Amino acid sequence: MMNTSINMSGLCVDDFMKQAKGMICFYTLKNPSFPEYMFPTESGVMCLDIHPEHPYLVAAGFYDGSVGVFNVTEGKAVGGSLV
Repeated sequence: MMNTSINMSGLCVDDFMKQAKGMICFYTLKNPSFPEYMFPTESGVMCLDIHPEHPYLVAAGFYDGSVGVFNVTEGKAVGGSLV
């Protein structure tokens, strides 16, 4: 069962000429002002989705066109590191 008290967001620079690294952040309703978990990425995060059967797996689409699957319980990408 997925924890519905956690929200996630992906960060990227919106200036296409000045792309930088990104971040996947998870916020709780208990403390929405500061992320509970932060995972830096090599490219800006454009979209995120949670696996419906395995909520610890998060798919991320990046500005550079790549896609990664992130295991939040282990703090790393499935098949390699995001950073």
